[in-house]
Formats: sequence, structure tokens, C-alpha cells
Amino acid sequence: VTKPCDRKSEVAATLRFAGGLHIVSGRIVIEAELDTGAAARRLRTDINEVFGHPSELVIVNGSGIRRGTHYVVRVIKDGEALARQTGTLSLALRSLLDANNNAPPPEEAGRRTGINTVRFGVTTTAPK
Repeated sequence: VTKPCDRKSEVAATLRFAGGLHIVSGRIVIEAELDTGAAARRLRTDINEVFGHPSELVIVNGSGIRRGTHYVVRVIKDGEALARQTGTLSLALRSLLDANNNAPPPEEAGRRTGINTVRFGVTTTAPK
């Protein structure tokens, strides 16, 4: 994939299906958990080259139910900006978080803001 628009779409789709939003100390952190090192390195490279945000790669050894190694790409510093750029976070949710200084219940966040569904962290449904 060489065109910037295709790379942006690929990153956005990967974050939606393999990633999630977390709110840590009032800041948004994005994580994507992938099964292969190649996919994790590609995501990390694309986040940096296309969106200009630094990320870290964590290798997690499997235990319990989940056997095998998996890879976590984490964007801490610019998580909110990346979430907005990829369409994962709406402006309305951020204003809600600022007003309440904590995360709204998932059903409220989905109904009020239309945040896209993510796998873990702030999980909501599409507005009805």
C-alpha cells in the first residue's frame, strides 16, 4: 500500500478492529493488539509516517487462555489526536470528558456522541 489515503484507511481499520481507547489520568491512550510482529511493526511505522505520532511496541508472552506471543502498539503522548484523525473519537465525547472529568457510562457516550465502537476501554454502540 503506497498511497497516503490507503495507508490512513488501513491504520484506521486496524485500530478499530484490533484496538481500543483507554482513559489514563484524563488522557486518551490508544492500543492495538496484534498477533504478528510484522503487522505490529507495519502499524507502528504507518502511524509515525502518515500521522506523525510516536508509538511504542510491547511484546506480550501468552499465558492462560491466550497462548502464544502477541504484540501491542500503544500511542500514549498523542492518543487523542490520533483518535480524532482516525475517526475513533468524536469532539463531543472529549467535551463530555472535560466537563465530567471522567468517562461517561458506555450507553451514554454512544447515545450522546456517536463514538465508534472499539473493542476495549471505552466501548459504546452506535446512536439509535
